[in-house]
Amino acid sequence: QVEKKKKSVMASTEKVPYTPHTRREMYLEMAEQKEEEEARRRENQPKERNTEAEHEEALRKARVLEERGDGAIRQCNEGKWEFRLMDEILDVILEVDLPRFLDSSLVDVDVHPSYVSIVAKNKVLRLKFPELVHSDAGKAERSKITGTLRLTLPKAHVTPTQQLRAQLYREEQEKKLKKDKSTNKKKAGKTTRTTTRQSKISDELLEAANKVPTVKHRAVNIRGLVKNENDDGNSTSGGRLQMTPLVTKTTASHVVGPEGDSEEEDEDAPPLIF
Repeated sequence: QVEKKKKSVMASTEKVPYTPHTRREMYLEMAEQKEEEEARRRENQPKERNTEAEHEEALRKARVLEERGDGAIRQCNEGKWEFRLMDEILDVILEVDLPRFLDSSLVDVDVHPSYVSIVAKNKVLRLKFPELVHSDAGKAERSKITGTLRLTLPKAHVTPTQQLRAQLYREEQEKKLKKDKSTNKKKAGKTTRTTTRQSKISDELLEAANKVPTVKHRAVNIRGLVKNENDDGNSTSGGRLQMTPLVTKTTASHVVGPEGDSEEEDEDAPPLIF
């Protein structure tokens, strides 16, 4: 017998009585839908990575392949890292531009006399050296600013010619360093002399300004600017301006009346208008 699928109370288009039984079925359906959505969400989420375990696994595989090889060194750069392999006089220097925020614990360096194998971020970088090196006497450094990995490895076989070149190179660097120091000293002495000269000039200017006598500010004397016409040059007025008072003289006018009498015009009377 085939069991009939239970009808969903929430998906039903018919009216459902509001009873404890129907409410319980609704709650069960809601819980089931919520659980299905949560399961789908967990499936769609990316899996949590264990970087340390992945690094150990990649390192183990790389070392096993190197041991099982036929002796031929297969160079590879799986991480597409930018690197610089420099052949110096006494050393072989390798610089690899690793990501700045990559943890150093996830970087493994295996140096051999003829090649180096670096496993970083589960990617392998394998390079051959131009000459044999002392793998145990090497030095590994990493920049805190850029994250660049730098390997300095001394060469295993150094010829007398290389030793002579290294000695000449060191002497040249020492001479250059001494020359730079002397140049810096000369520049410092020149700067000191210029500063001393400027301070002397400032002191001289200040001293000269202090020696200038101070002049009291007085009002401008305007007396004697205009020469008196009656001044014959022997006047004892001390060059003072002579002021001449102006005097206005008035004369009384005589007015003849209608009877022929002469009458004096009243000074307070207004003028006659004809």
